[in-house]
Amino acid sequence: MTRSEKWLLAGLGLSLAVNGLLAALLFFHPGHHRDRHHGPDVRVGRMEQHLAPASREILRAAVDRNRAALRQEFEAMRDARDDIADALEKEPFDRAALEAAFGRVGSHRDIIQATIQRSFIEAASRLPVEERVKLARGGERYLRRLFGPRRGDGPGRGGCGDDGPPEPAP
Repeated sequence: MTRSEKWLLAGLGLSLAVNGLLAALLFFHPGHHRDRHHGPDVRVGRMEQHLAPASREILRAAVDRNRAALRQEFEAMRDARDDIADALEKEPFDRAALEAAFGRVGSHRDIIQATIQRSFIEAASRLPVEERVKLARGGERYLRRLFGPRRGDGPGRGGCGDDGPPEPAP
């Protein structure tokens, strides 16, 4: 092996090492894993798994009609969450800035929830009753996460909570 080939291999090895280091820094950077919201696709995907293919398309189409607005709200909510972190790290502490950032997160969350609910209502109005029953029963756990508990949910109701089915009686 000639001297120039050795230098070429050394340069290639060094380049690979630097690229690996940069990739590791990007992946393990503390901000990389900051609380990221998965958006409507994950939630809708969990609910739609109980539906027939045609009904899945109806639900997806309803969400797709609001996708641009949802994406904008999710981005704004992420920015507001970053503002919370910035306010917590700032010295001197600015209570008003932190309260305002929390208020923005809440406002964006409320808009997101209302938009998803509108999409869901639109889809439900086009689904046959059998598919709505599947959503009510099979997707009940995810509906509770999105829209809150049903009246009467609780220990004595006998339904499935987020922790799975109730334990059998001894």
